[in-house]
Amino acid sequence: MFCCNNNNNWSNQQVIVRTIIGPRGYPGATGPQGPRGFTGATGATGPQGPVGATGATGATGATGPQGAVGPQGPIGLTGPQGPVGATGATGATGPQGPVGPQGPQGEQGPAGVLATAYGGLYNTTGETATTTAGTTNTVTFTGQMPSLDVTYGTNSLTSAQAGTYKIDYGIVASATTPTNMTVSVQVNGVDVAGTTQTRALENGVDYWDGTAIVNLSAGDAVTLAYTTVDGTTVTILPSPYLTIFRLN
Repeated sequence: MFCCNNNNNWSNQQVIVRTIIGPRGYPGATGPQGPRGFTGATGATGPQGPVGATGATGATGATGPQGAVGPQGPIGLTGPQGPVGATGATGATGPQGPVGPQGPQGEQGPAGVLATAYGGLYNTTGETATTTAGTTNTVTFTGQMPSLDVTYGTNSLTSAQAGTYKIDYGIVASATTPTNMTVSVQVNGVDVAGTTQTRALENGVDYWDGTAIVNLSAGDAVTLAYTTVDGTTVTILPSPYLTIFRLN
């Protein structure tokens, strides 16, 4: 409803409009969705959520390049000693070393044993004898050497002491006809083993000599003998000899 003055004069007049609101009507149907508005500014980061469960182990990756060698670690404890190995081959002999200093003088040894019996015979002129086959002939001696506890017999040496003796002998002979001549040392007329020597004399000269170690009893007689296989004339040249020397 309008209210105005009666003068119908609109200028400078106040108009009072009163609106009477009726009851609200029923809502109308929803209109179509309007277009999407512009994206707003990013909000602040929210708090971190709880840790999720561990996922399954992934496949092994490719081997990476080898890293640099690290520093050497400390030396470990010494292990137990191993078993002894087999003996190796003997090496070559080394060069001889220098001569060492002379050692101290040793203790004096026991007193030596001096020979207490010796003697010898010889012949400076020689002899000529006609032999009978198989007959023993004793070499003739005309000279005697210095002796001790040895008695001189006819072409023999007799020991006054029992013991071991060294016997040396020698003879040079020739024959007018070829023959075999045997020379040997005899003790009491028996040949001493190892002293018998046989040689062929064929209108020439031959020589017999040797050494024997013999055990003699007191009173044993030592001679030098020879025989031929047949009768012939034998010449004993200078100088045959026969010596004995007691060793112990």
